[in-house]
Amino acid sequence: MKIDWHDVSNRTIATVLAGIILAGLGLVWKFAPSVWNPAAGWLKAILGYSAPIPVSVVLALALALAIALSLYLRLRQRVRAMPGQITQGFRQAIQEEQRRLEGEQRQVLVDQVAAANARAEKAEAKEAEAEARAQRAEAAAAAPPPAPATNAVAELQTTVLRLLAAADGRAYLDTVYQKAHASKLLVDHALHGLTQRDLVQHSGGYGSEPFVQLTPKGREFVIEVGFVR
Repeated sequence: MKIDWHDVSNRTIATVLAGIILAGLGLVWKFAPSVWNPAAGWLKAILGYSAPIPVSVVLALALALAIALSLYLRLRQRVRAMPGQITQGFRQAIQEEQRRLEGEQRQVLVDQVAAANARAEKAEAKEAEAEARAQRAEAAAAAPPPAPATNAVAELQTTVLRLLAAADGRAYLDTVYQKAHASKLLVDHALHGLTQRDLVQHSGGYGSEPFVQLTPKGREFVIEVGFVR
């Protein structure tokens, strides 16, 4: 069996200390009467002493005691009510924070719904635009081709293209009428055919003098055929 020397030393020290304490108590108890008897006599003399006290002092002491008791009771009520007030304050703070968070969450949801609606409207607008473009393309494809121009109209169209090429691609309509040496009806018919072929376009009017100009396709055409020098 293994001996725990640490436990043995602790018990030895405790036994020695207990012996010393008991010896000290024996010495104190031996000399206690010589100290206790005079002290008891003094205390008895002080407690047995009688002195006249004025009524005003008694009333003052009673008033002070009443005030102290009232202050003590009020303080006790406040101390008892303090945990409830603190709890109520915490509850109010928590409720205010919850309301604030709920308001922020509602605002976030409103913003998300508005953004989703805006995206849906944009998508619908794009779809409508694509559908309209497709319908215009179908209508243009289904439209009958323009009737072939007669020789006179074709020559007049060539003349108009030469005039516009010489004028850097743009000329007033009255100038075209004058330099084409043809009636306005034939010139308008020739311009209509060129417009159908996307070679020229009309601009101006409604307060400004109308003019005729070559389209990008028309500029490429006059350059290819050699009308531009």
